[in-house]
Amino acid sequence: MKLILFTTKIDKGGQAIEKEAKKMSLPCQTYFCNELVYKNGEIFNSSLNPLSINRDDKIILRDPYYTKSDYSFFTKKILKKYYKNISLDRERYSKFPFCRDKLFQTDLFIKLGVTIPETFLGRNINKFLKFPVIVKPRIGSRGLGIRIFNELKEMETFFVKKDPLNYIVQKYHKVKKEYRILLLRHKILGVVDKHIHLKNERKVWVRINKVVNDFPVKIKQDSIRITEELKADFVGVDVIHAEDGKYYFLETNLSPQFNAFAKATGINVARKIISSAVT
Repeated sequence: MKLILFTTKIDKGGQAIEKEAKKMSLPCQTYFCNELVYKNGEIFNSSLNPLSINRDDKIILRDPYYTKSDYSFFTKKILKKYYKNISLDRERYSKFPFCRDKLFQTDLFIKLGVTIPETFLGRNINKFLKFPVIVKPRIGSRGLGIRIFNELKEMETFFVKKDPLNYIVQKYHKVKKEYRILLLRHKILGVVDKHIHLKNERKVWVRINKVVNDFPVKIKQDSIRITEELKADFVGVDVIHAEDGKYYFLETNLSPQFNAFAKATGINVARKIISSAVT
């Protein structure tokens, strides 16, 4: 048996999993999504060799990270051919192929009754808005493309060149704290608080500060319910504690980055992922 990893070259989480597999003396084969080739009904690597995946191999299929490219075509083909080999998030990929879409997640949060910022979509929403608002691409990661607007004219100028249907608009809440809840197989590995650094109204990087031990039980329970509903095995849930005293769920991160979390908590997340995948 060997571990098969589908990822991207800049996925640090994927790199950590590969490195940990070597420490565990577990054979690991990595395929990069942007190097896959589909030809004559088969998937090949960059050298046009067939993928080397045996019946007893275990696959970790990571969501493409920090990229504008769409690799969903290959995800579907891998799911179809190697369904039984996929160890993590198999049901999530199969049943919810659009779960990275922030609009899909918004609808899910509403369905589950968890608290989210007031959210809008579409072209004719201006009369409903109270500024400031935060505008987020429906598909995106690491805060790319996120903007905060303090007045209507600013937002209208932005949408002259952008299709509003590709974004969600949310009420902006001043944040006291922002948290990442990391879950594996519907169990919470830990909660950390983090700081988002903004530049030119865009999120540019995240710093994990410390472990949070006294986190509200209700928010933890809601996080677990979200992963159960999504059939998702490895998830990072982002929550803010706003100045109005309420906690708001922002999004779920599928195949989240975890190196900073591991450093802050001392938890070997990569090893836990591998152990969960191969047992």
